[in-house]
Amino acid sequence: MRQAQQAVVLIMGLRMADSELKRKVAIATAEEAGVSKNSVSLSVINGINALKQLEALQRHEKDLERQVFQSISTEEFRRREFSDLHGLLYHWCKFAYPNDFPTSKINPKKKRTKTKVNNELRDCLTPTLNRLQDGLKALKKDGISASVLSEDVRWEQERTLWVSFDIESAIDHIPAIEIVWQALVDSLKPDHDKKVRQAAMEYYWSRIIVVPLVAGKSIEQSAFFNMQITTAHLSSEDAREQVWRFVPEPVPNEIWGKLSLPVWDKPKGWFVFQRFVDAYGSLFQHIEHLADVVRIESVDANPVGEAIARAHLEKIKLQVEPYLQEAIDAWVVIVAEVTEVFETESSLELRPSIIEVSELLTGLKDAVIPPVDELDSTYLLSGKEFVVWRDSLKEGLNTLGVARFLWITDLVDNNSS
Repeated sequence: MRQAQQAVVLIMGLRMADSELKRKVAIATAEEAGVSKNSVSLSVINGINALKQLEALQRHEKDLERQVFQSISTEEFRRREFSDLHGLLYHWCKFAYPNDFPTSKINPKKKRTKTKVNNELRDCLTPTLNRLQDGLKALKKDGISASVLSEDVRWEQERTLWVSFDIESAIDHIPAIEIVWQALVDSLKPDHDKKVRQAAMEYYWSRIIVVPLVAGKSIEQSAFFNMQITTAHLSSEDAREQVWRFVPEPVPNEIWGKLSLPVWDKPKGWFVFQRFVDAYGSLFQHIEHLADVVRIESVDANPVGEAIARAHLEKIKLQVEPYLQEAIDAWVVIVAEVTEVFETESSLELRPSIIEVSELLTGLKDAVIPPVDELDSTYLLSGKEFVVWRDSLKEGLNTLGVARFLWITDLVDNNSS
Protein backbone atom coordinates (compact mmCIF):
# COMPACT_ATOMS: atom_id res chain seq x y z
CA MET A 1 0.00 0.00 0.00
CA ARG A 2 2.81 2.41 0.90
CA GLN A 3 4.50 1.71 -2.44
CA ALA A 4 1.28 2.57 -4.26
CA GLN A 5 0.87 5.78 -2.30
CA GLN A 6 4.41 6.82 -3.14
CA ALA A 7 3.94 5.76 -6.75
CA VAL A 8 0.95 8.07 -7.20
CA VAL A 9 3.10 11.07 -6.31
CA LEU A 10 5.93 9.97 -8.59
CA ILE A 11 3.67 9.10 -11.52
CA MET A 12 1.97 12.50 -11.45
CA GLY A 13 5.35 14.23 -11.42
CA LEU A 14 6.63 12.11 -14.32
CA ARG A 15 3.46 12.66 -16.37
CA MET A 16 3.96 16.43 -16.19
CA ALA A 17 7.63 16.19 -17.21
CA ASP A 18 7.87 16.99 -20.94
CA SER A 19 11.64 16.52 -21.22
CA GLU A 20 14.31 14.17 -19.94
CA LEU A 21 15.76 16.92 -17.77
CA LYS A 22 12.40 17.58 -16.10
CA ARG A 23 11.95 13.82 -15.66
CA LYS A 24 15.25 13.59 -13.78
CA VAL A 25 14.29 16.58 -11.65
CA ALA A 26 10.95 14.92 -10.79
CA ILE A 27 12.70 11.71 -9.71
CA ALA A 28 15.30 13.61 -7.68
CA THR A 29 12.60 15.69 -5.98
CA ALA A 30 10.60 12.58 -5.14
CA GLU A 31 13.65 10.82 -3.69
CA GLU A 32 14.39 13.86 -1.52
CA ALA A 33 10.88 13.48 -0.14
CA GLY A 34 11.54 9.82 0.65
CA VAL A 35 9.79 8.41 -2.44
CA SER A 36 11.78 5.66 -4.15
CA LYS A 37 12.02 5.74 -7.95
CA ASN A 38 11.30 1.99 -7.85
CA SER A 39 7.99 2.41 -6.04
CA VAL A 40 5.95 2.28 -9.26
CA SER A 41 7.42 -0.99 -10.56
CA LEU A 42 7.45 -2.56 -7.10
CA SER A 43 3.77 -1.73 -6.56
CA VAL A 44 2.93 -3.64 -9.75
CA ILE A 45 5.20 -6.61 -9.04
CA ASN A 46 4.12 -6.96 -5.42
CA GLY A 47 0.47 -6.44 -6.33
CA ILE A 48 0.43 -9.26 -8.87
CA ASN A 49 2.42 -11.47 -6.49
CA ALA A 50 -0.31 -10.80 -3.90
CA LEU A 51 -2.90 -11.94 -6.44
CA LYS A 52 -0.95 -15.15 -6.99
CA GLN A 53 -0.66 -15.76 -3.26
CA LEU A 54 -4.36 -15.05 -2.76
CA GLU A 55 -5.19 -17.70 -5.35
CA ALA A 56 -3.00 -20.21 -3.51
CA LEU A 57 -4.53 -19.25 -0.14
CA GLN A 58 -8.06 -19.71 -1.48
CA ARG A 59 -7.10 -23.11 -2.87
CA HIS A 60 -5.95 -24.22 0.58
CA GLU A 61 -9.14 -22.79 2.13
CA LYS A 62 -11.24 -24.92 -0.23
CA ASP A 63 -9.25 -28.03 0.68
CA LEU A 64 -9.75 -27.27 4.37
CA GLU A 65 -13.48 -26.78 3.90
CA ARG A 66 -13.79 -30.16 2.20
CA GLN A 67 -11.84 -31.92 4.93
CA VAL A 68 -13.13 -30.18 8.08
CA PHE A 69 -16.08 -27.90 7.47
CA GLN A 70 -17.95 -29.95 4.92
CA SER A 71 -21.26 -28.15 5.46
CA ILE A 72 -19.81 -24.64 5.11
CA SER A 73 -18.97 -23.00 1.79
CA THR A 74 -17.52 -19.55 1.26
CA GLU A 75 -17.12 -19.90 -2.50
CA GLU A 76 -19.08 -16.70 -3.24
CA PHE A 77 -16.91 -14.72 -0.82
CA ARG A 78 -13.76 -16.10 -2.42
CA ARG A 79 -15.00 -15.24 -5.89
CA ARG A 80 -15.73 -11.66 -4.89
CA GLU A 81 -12.46 -11.33 -2.97
CA PHE A 82 -10.43 -12.49 -5.96
CA SER A 83 -12.46 -10.44 -8.44
CA ASP A 84 -12.09 -7.25 -6.39
CA LEU A 85 -8.31 -7.58 -6.08
CA HIS A 86 -8.01 -8.56 -9.73
CA GLY A 87 -10.03 -5.53 -10.84
CA LEU A 88 -8.11 -3.19 -8.53
CA LEU A 89 -4.79 -4.38 -9.94
CA TYR A 90 -6.01 -3.94 -13.49
CA HIS A 91 -6.92 -0.30 -12.92
CA TRP A 92 -3.73 0.38 -10.96
CA CYS A 93 -1.46 -1.28 -13.53
CA LYS A 94 -3.12 0.58 -16.37
CA PHE A 95 -2.74 3.85 -14.49
CA ALA A 96 0.92 3.19 -13.68
CA TYR A 97 1.95 1.79 -17.09
CA PRO A 98 -0.73 2.64 -19.71
CA ASN A 99 1.60 1.79 -22.61
CA ASP A 100 1.73 -1.85 -21.47
CA PHE A 101 -1.93 -2.25 -22.45
CA PRO A 102 -3.20 -2.45 -26.02
CA THR A 103 -5.35 0.41 -27.27
CA SER A 104 -8.77 -0.65 -28.53
CA LYS A 105 -12.04 0.97 -29.41
CA ILE A 106 -14.77 0.23 -26.87
CA ASN A 107 -18.44 0.31 -27.70
CA PRO A 108 -20.06 2.27 -24.82
CA LYS A 109 -23.43 0.63 -25.53
CA LYS A 110 -22.01 -2.88 -25.05
CA LYS A 111 -22.33 -4.10 -21.48
CA ARG A 112 -19.23 -5.63 -19.96
CA THR A 113 -19.65 -9.14 -18.58
CA LYS A 114 -18.24 -10.30 -15.26
CA THR A 115 -15.95 -12.65 -17.14
CA LYS A 116 -14.52 -9.74 -19.06
CA VAL A 117 -13.82 -7.83 -15.84
CA ASN A 118 -11.88 -10.75 -14.44
CA ASN A 119 -9.83 -10.99 -17.61
CA GLU A 120 -8.91 -7.33 -18.06
CA LEU A 121 -5.42 -7.67 -16.54
CA ARG A 122 -4.80 -10.53 -18.95
CA ASP A 123 -5.52 -8.10 -21.81
CA CYS A 124 -2.04 -6.59 -21.47
CA LEU A 125 -0.65 -9.87 -22.87
CA THR A 126 -2.71 -9.73 -26.07
CA PRO A 127 0.10 -8.09 -28.11
CA THR A 128 2.58 -10.57 -26.64
CA LEU A 129 0.43 -13.56 -27.54
CA ASN A 130 -0.20 -12.23 -31.06
CA ARG A 131 3.53 -11.74 -31.58
CA LEU A 132 4.20 -15.25 -30.29
CA GLN A 133 1.57 -16.78 -32.57
CA ASP A 134 3.10 -14.98 -35.56
CA GLY A 135 6.58 -16.15 -34.57
CA LEU A 136 5.43 -19.74 -34.28
CA LYS A 137 3.55 -19.63 -37.60
CA ALA A 138 6.74 -18.37 -39.26
CA LEU A 139 8.43 -21.67 -38.42
CA LYS A 140 6.59 -23.27 -41.35
CA LYS A 141 9.63 -22.32 -43.42
CA ASP A 142 11.68 -24.67 -41.25
CA GLY A 143 9.21 -27.53 -41.67
CA ILE A 144 7.74 -26.98 -38.20
CA SER A 145 4.02 -26.49 -37.56
CA ALA A 146 3.84 -24.71 -34.19
CA SER A 147 1.11 -22.90 -32.25
CA VAL A 148 -0.16 -22.03 -28.80
CA LEU A 149 -2.00 -25.11 -27.60
CA SER A 150 -3.72 -23.96 -24.40
CA GLU A 151 -3.71 -21.53 -21.50
CA ASP A 152 -6.43 -23.37 -19.59
CA VAL A 153 -4.63 -26.53 -18.45
CA ARG A 154 -2.66 -26.01 -15.26
CA TRP A 155 0.52 -27.79 -14.25
CA GLU A 156 0.81 -28.50 -10.52
CA GLN A 157 -1.76 -25.74 -9.86
CA GLU A 158 0.31 -23.21 -11.82
CA ARG A 159 -1.16 -21.27 -14.74
CA THR A 160 0.60 -22.55 -17.84
CA LEU A 161 1.13 -21.59 -21.46
CA TRP A 162 1.24 -24.79 -23.53
CA VAL A 163 2.92 -24.63 -26.94
CA SER A 164 3.02 -27.52 -29.41
CA PHE A 165 5.05 -28.16 -32.52
CA ASP A 166 4.62 -30.83 -35.16
CA ILE A 167 7.31 -32.27 -37.46
CA GLU A 168 7.21 -34.95 -40.13
CA SER A 169 10.11 -37.11 -38.93
CA ALA A 170 11.15 -37.98 -35.38
CA ILE A 171 14.82 -37.44 -36.19
CA ASP A 172 14.09 -33.70 -36.56
CA HIS A 173 12.87 -33.61 -32.96
CA ILE A 174 16.06 -32.23 -31.36
CA PRO A 175 16.88 -29.42 -33.83
CA ALA A 176 13.18 -28.46 -33.92
CA ILE A 177 12.91 -27.80 -30.17
CA GLU A 178 15.92 -25.49 -30.35
CA ILE A 179 14.26 -23.55 -33.17
CA VAL A 180 11.00 -23.33 -31.21
CA TRP A 181 12.92 -22.13 -28.14
CA GLN A 182 14.52 -19.35 -30.18
CA ALA A 183 11.09 -18.36 -31.51
CA LEU A 184 9.89 -18.06 -27.90
CA VAL A 185 12.88 -15.90 -27.00
CA ASP A 186 12.46 -13.64 -30.04
CA SER A 187 8.71 -13.26 -29.48
CA LEU A 188 8.86 -12.50 -25.75
CA LYS A 189 12.04 -10.45 -25.72
CA PRO A 190 10.40 -7.12 -26.72
CA ASP A 191 8.35 -7.18 -23.49
CA HIS A 192 11.28 -7.84 -21.18
CA ASP A 193 11.38 -4.22 -19.95
CA LYS A 194 7.60 -3.79 -19.70
CA LYS A 195 6.88 -4.09 -15.98
CA VAL A 196 3.19 -5.01 -16.15
CA ARG A 197 3.59 -7.50 -18.99
CA GLN A 198 6.52 -9.21 -17.30
CA ALA A 199 4.63 -9.49 -14.00
CA ALA A 200 1.49 -10.65 -15.82
CA MET A 201 3.45 -13.28 -17.77
CA GLU A 202 4.92 -14.64 -14.56
CA TYR A 203 1.36 -14.90 -13.20
CA TYR A 204 -0.62 -16.15 -16.19
CA TRP A 205 2.28 -18.11 -17.71
CA SER A 206 4.10 -19.29 -14.60
CA ARG A 207 5.14 -22.20 -16.76
CA ILE A 208 5.78 -22.41 -20.49
CA ILE A 209 5.66 -26.04 -21.58
CA VAL A 210 6.41 -27.19 -25.13
CA VAL A 211 4.88 -30.41 -26.46
CA PRO A 212 6.57 -32.11 -29.45
CA LEU A 213 4.53 -34.06 -31.99
CA VAL A 214 5.61 -36.23 -34.91
CA ALA A 215 3.16 -36.55 -37.79
CA GLY A 216 0.39 -35.22 -35.55
CA LYS A 217 1.01 -37.51 -32.57
CA SER A 218 3.21 -37.55 -29.48
CA ILE A 219 5.95 -40.16 -29.40
CA GLU A 220 6.03 -40.74 -25.66
CA GLN A 221 3.45 -38.43 -24.08
CA SER A 222 6.24 -36.08 -23.07
CA ALA A 223 7.01 -32.37 -23.06
CA PHE A 224 9.77 -29.84 -22.41
CA PHE A 225 9.15 -28.19 -19.06
CA ASN A 226 12.13 -25.83 -18.71
CA MET A 227 10.96 -22.92 -20.86
CA GLN A 228 10.13 -20.46 -18.06
CA ILE A 229 9.37 -16.88 -18.95
CA THR A 230 12.03 -15.46 -16.61
CA THR A 231 14.66 -16.52 -19.18
CA ALA A 232 12.98 -14.83 -22.14
CA HIS A 233 15.91 -12.46 -22.61
CA LEU A 234 18.41 -15.24 -23.30
CA SER A 235 20.16 -15.36 -26.65
CA SER A 236 20.57 -18.40 -28.85
CA GLU A 237 24.19 -18.71 -27.63
CA ASP A 238 22.94 -19.01 -24.05
CA ALA A 239 20.43 -21.67 -25.07
CA ARG A 240 23.11 -23.88 -26.62
CA GLU A 241 24.94 -23.88 -23.31
CA GLN A 242 21.84 -25.06 -21.44
CA VAL A 243 21.20 -28.52 -22.82
CA TRP A 244 19.09 -29.38 -19.77
CA ARG A 245 16.28 -27.26 -21.23
CA PHE A 246 15.90 -29.70 -24.08
CA VAL A 247 15.38 -32.89 -22.08
CA PRO A 248 11.75 -34.09 -22.37
CA GLU A 249 9.83 -35.28 -19.32
CA PRO A 250 6.66 -37.41 -19.13
CA VAL A 251 3.25 -35.76 -18.82
CA PRO A 252 0.83 -37.53 -16.44
CA ASN A 253 -2.28 -39.12 -17.97
CA GLU A 254 -4.62 -36.73 -16.14
CA ILE A 255 -2.94 -33.67 -17.65
CA TRP A 256 -2.48 -35.27 -21.05
CA GLY A 257 -6.19 -36.04 -21.27
CA LYS A 258 -6.99 -32.34 -20.88
CA LEU A 259 -4.66 -31.49 -23.76
CA SER A 260 -6.53 -33.93 -26.04
CA LEU A 261 -3.47 -34.93 -28.04
CA PRO A 262 -3.03 -38.38 -29.66
CA VAL A 263 -0.08 -40.64 -28.87
CA TRP A 264 1.63 -43.12 -31.15
CA ASP A 265 0.88 -46.75 -30.42
CA LYS A 266 4.06 -48.58 -29.45
CA PRO A 267 4.77 -51.58 -31.70
CA LYS A 268 6.75 -54.58 -30.50
CA GLY A 269 9.99 -53.14 -31.85
CA TRP A 270 9.66 -50.19 -29.50
CA PHE A 271 10.10 -52.37 -26.43
CA VAL A 272 12.99 -54.26 -28.05
CA PHE A 273 15.22 -51.20 -27.84
CA GLN A 274 13.73 -50.01 -24.56
CA ARG A 275 14.82 -53.29 -22.97
CA PHE A 276 18.41 -52.49 -23.96
CA VAL A 277 18.11 -48.89 -22.69
CA ASP A 278 16.88 -50.12 -19.31
CA ALA A 279 19.58 -52.81 -19.09
CA TYR A 280 22.32 -50.35 -20.07
CA GLY A 281 21.10 -47.85 -17.47
CA SER A 282 20.99 -50.45 -14.70
CA LEU A 283 24.47 -51.70 -15.58
CA PHE A 284 25.85 -48.15 -15.63
CA GLN A 285 24.36 -47.32 -12.22
CA HIS A 286 25.84 -50.49 -10.71
CA ILE A 287 29.30 -49.97 -12.17
CA GLU A 288 29.25 -46.30 -11.19
CA HIS A 289 28.54 -47.36 -7.61
CA LEU A 290 31.45 -49.81 -7.75
CA ALA A 291 33.74 -47.07 -9.07
CA ASP A 292 32.65 -44.80 -6.21
CA VAL A 293 33.46 -47.52 -3.66
CA VAL A 294 36.89 -47.96 -5.27
CA ARG A 295 37.48 -44.22 -4.93
CA ILE A 296 36.46 -44.28 -1.26
CA GLU A 297 38.73 -47.28 -0.64
CA SER A 298 41.69 -45.51 -2.27
CA VAL A 299 41.59 -42.38 -0.13
CA ASP A 300 43.32 -42.21 3.22
CA ALA A 301 41.01 -43.66 5.83
CA ASN A 302 41.16 -45.48 9.10
CA PRO A 303 41.61 -49.30 8.99
CA VAL A 304 38.03 -49.91 10.03
CA GLY A 305 36.67 -47.75 7.19
CA GLU A 306 38.96 -49.42 4.65
CA ALA A 307 37.82 -52.87 5.78
CA ILE A 308 34.15 -51.90 5.46
CA ALA A 309 34.67 -50.45 1.97
CA ARG A 310 36.63 -53.52 0.84
CA ALA A 311 33.99 -55.92 2.15
CA HIS A 312 31.22 -53.94 0.44
CA LEU A 313 33.17 -53.92 -2.83
CA GLU A 314 33.60 -57.68 -2.79
CA LYS A 315 29.89 -58.14 -2.07
CA ILE A 316 28.56 -55.95 -4.88
CA LYS A 317 31.13 -57.30 -7.37
CA LEU A 318 29.19 -60.56 -7.27
CA GLN A 319 26.10 -58.74 -8.56
CA VAL A 320 27.76 -57.52 -11.78
CA GLU A 321 27.13 -60.64 -13.86
CA PRO A 322 23.31 -60.52 -14.08
CA TYR A 323 23.39 -56.81 -15.05
CA LEU A 324 26.04 -57.46 -17.70
CA GLN A 325 24.28 -60.55 -19.07
CA GLU A 326 20.95 -58.71 -19.42
CA ALA A 327 22.64 -55.86 -21.31
CA ILE A 328 24.37 -58.30 -23.68
CA ASP A 329 21.18 -60.32 -24.23
CA ALA A 330 19.18 -57.18 -25.01
CA TRP A 331 21.90 -55.99 -27.42
CA VAL A 332 21.82 -59.35 -29.22
CA VAL A 333 18.05 -59.06 -29.75
CA ILE A 334 18.50 -55.63 -31.38
CA VAL A 335 21.24 -56.97 -33.64
CA ALA A 336 18.93 -59.80 -34.70
CA GLU A 337 16.15 -57.30 -35.51
CA VAL A 338 18.51 -55.11 -37.56
CA THR A 339 19.91 -58.15 -39.38
CA GLU A 340 16.39 -59.24 -40.30
CA VAL A 341 15.65 -55.80 -41.75
CA PHE A 342 18.84 -55.92 -43.81
CA GLU A 343 17.95 -59.37 -45.15
CA THR A 344 14.27 -58.75 -45.91
CA GLU A 345 13.97 -55.06 -46.78
CA SER A 346 13.98 -54.56 -50.53
CA SER A 347 14.35 -50.76 -50.34
CA LEU A 348 16.87 -50.31 -47.55
CA GLU A 349 17.67 -46.77 -48.70
CA LEU A 350 14.19 -45.79 -47.48
CA ARG A 351 15.21 -46.68 -43.92
CA PRO A 352 18.33 -44.59 -43.30
CA SER A 353 17.74 -44.48 -39.54
CA ILE A 354 18.05 -48.25 -39.14
CA ILE A 355 21.31 -48.16 -41.12
CA GLU A 356 22.69 -45.57 -38.69
CA VAL A 357 21.56 -47.68 -35.74
CA SER A 358 23.53 -50.65 -37.09
CA GLU A 359 26.64 -48.47 -37.27
CA LEU A 360 26.26 -47.41 -33.62
CA LEU A 361 25.67 -50.90 -32.22
CA THR A 362 29.36 -51.87 -32.28
CA GLY A 363 30.30 -48.86 -30.17
CA LEU A 364 27.54 -49.66 -27.71
CA LYS A 365 28.76 -53.23 -27.36
CA ASP A 366 32.30 -51.98 -26.68
CA ALA A 367 30.91 -49.76 -23.90
CA VAL A 368 28.95 -52.62 -22.32
CA ILE A 369 31.79 -55.14 -22.29
CA PRO A 370 34.22 -54.67 -19.33
CA PRO A 371 38.01 -54.44 -19.75
CA VAL A 372 39.50 -57.78 -20.91
CA ASP A 373 42.80 -59.42 -19.97
CA GLU A 374 44.92 -59.63 -23.14
CA LEU A 375 46.51 -62.93 -22.06
CA ASP A 376 43.50 -65.12 -21.31
CA SER A 377 40.59 -62.92 -22.57
CA THR A 378 38.90 -62.91 -19.18
CA TYR A 379 37.06 -59.92 -17.78
CA LEU A 380 39.06 -57.68 -15.48
CA LEU A 381 36.83 -56.96 -12.51
CA SER A 382 39.09 -55.30 -10.00
CA GLY A 383 39.40 -51.78 -8.57
CA LYS A 384 40.87 -49.63 -11.36
CA GLU A 385 39.07 -51.53 -14.09
CA PHE A 386 35.71 -50.53 -12.61
CA VAL A 387 36.65 -46.88 -13.03
CA VAL A 388 37.67 -47.48 -16.66
CA TRP A 389 34.46 -49.40 -17.32
CA ARG A 390 32.35 -46.71 -15.67
CA ASP A 391 33.94 -44.03 -17.87
CA SER A 392 33.35 -46.12 -20.99
CA LEU A 393 29.67 -46.63 -20.13
CA LYS A 394 29.28 -42.93 -19.35
CA GLU A 395 30.71 -41.94 -22.73
CA GLY A 396 28.35 -44.40 -24.39
CA LEU A 397 25.24 -42.76 -22.91
CA ASN A 398 25.19 -40.15 -25.68
CA THR A 399 25.51 -42.84 -28.35
CA LEU A 400 22.73 -44.78 -26.66
CA GLY A 401 20.43 -41.74 -26.75
CA VAL A 402 21.12 -41.12 -30.43
CA ALA A 403 20.63 -44.78 -31.33
CA ARG A 404 17.37 -44.93 -29.40
CA PHE A 405 16.01 -41.90 -31.21
CA LEU A 406 17.06 -43.28 -34.58
CA TRP A 407 15.30 -46.54 -33.70
CA ILE A 408 12.12 -44.68 -32.76
CA THR A 409 12.41 -42.57 -35.91
CA ASP A 410 12.47 -45.71 -38.04
CA LEU A 411 9.44 -47.16 -36.23
CA VAL A 412 7.39 -43.94 -36.41
CA ASP A 413 8.32 -43.12 -40.01
CA ASN A 414 7.40 -46.61 -41.18
CA ASN A 415 4.10 -46.58 -39.27
CA SER A 416 3.09 -43.11 -40.48
CA SER A 417 3.92 -43.63 -44.13
